[in-house]
Amino acid sequence: MKIRFVQDYLRSGGTERQTLLLAHAFRKAGHDTAVVLFRPGGTLYP
Repeated sequence: MKIRFVQDYLRSGGTERQTLLLAHAFRKAGHDTAVVLFRPGGTLYP
């Protein structure tokens, strides 16, 4: 299953952390996941 998470950018808030944790967990379960950002950057941005 393709799963997309949409965020403004990756600041260090709880919602952003949970988004990354969920994306990682779904990927480990075999799903095609991606986090889509409107603006690159933020403290959690790789």
